[in-house]
Amino acid sequence: MIYNQTNLFELDRYFKNIELTSPSNYYNKFIIVRLDGVKFRKVWKAVNEEERVLIQKALEYAATEVLKCMGDSFISYIQSDEISIVFSKERSKSFKLQKFISIISSRITLKFNKYLINEISDKQCLLYKTVSDGIYFDCRVLAVEYSDIHKYIVYRQLFCIINSYNKVLKANNRRHINPTYFHYEDMKLLNLYPLWDKCPSFEKYGVLILKEGKCFNTYNKIKFLGKSNLLEEFISNMNVVSR
Repeated sequence: MIYNQTNLFELDRYFKNIELTSPSNYYNKFIIVRLDGVKFRKVWKAVNEEERVLIQKALEYAATEVLKCMGDSFISYIQSDEISIVFSKERSKSFKLQKFISIISSRITLKFNKYLINEISDKQCLLYKTVSDGIYFDCRVLAVEYSDIHKYIVYRQLFCIINSYNKVLKANNRRHINPTYFHYEDMKLLNLYPLWDKCPSFEKYGVLILKEGKCFNTYNKIKFLGKSNLLEEFISNMNVVSR
C-alpha cells in the first residue's frame, strides 16, 4: 500500500518529467500508454445519465479489445475519459514503438465509436450524431520502472477525481481544491466534502481490468487504489513472470 504522504502536485511533476524522456531511453522498461478523449467535455454536457453509462461501457469495451489483441499488455485503468494501458518490457524492445502507439490510438478510437454506433437505439439523438462525426483519442507514452506502475495509476485516479470535483465546485461558485496540497490520505474524507455527491460516478470511480493469460478480470467502481493490495499484488506477480 502506498503514498500516505505523496501529494498530487509531486506525482504530476514526477510523471511529466518522465513524459519528456527521450525514446532512446525507453529500452527495457515498462510502457504505459494513456489515451485521452478529445473534446469529451462537450459530449458529457450533451448526454443524459443513461448515455453516460453507455459511453463508459464503450470505453471499457475498447480497452478490453486492445488488451485482447496486444499480447504484451496486462493492465488497463479507465476513469472519466481516460484509458491507461500498461505493457511489459518486451514492448520497449521493439524498434517500431511510434507505429505501435499510432495503432493503439486508432484501435481505441475505432472500437469506441463502433460500440456506440451499434448500441445507441435513437439514431437521431445528439450522441449518435456526435459519434457519427467521429470521437477520437490523443495518446502519450511513458517508459517506467516496475515500481512506477502502481504509482502512475494512483496518480491518474487522483487527478481525475480532483479535476471532476473542482469542476463541480466551479459550477457552484465554490473555491476549488488546490492539488498541490492534496494527499492520498485526504481521499477518504472526500465523501464529507460539500457537493461531493454532485460528481458523476464515472469520474469519482475507475474501472480496473487485469489480464492474466486469456482471462480478463474487471473491477468496477474502483476507489482508493493507493490503499488496496489488489493492484500491487497483481503487478508484483506479473513482474516475477516477466523476468
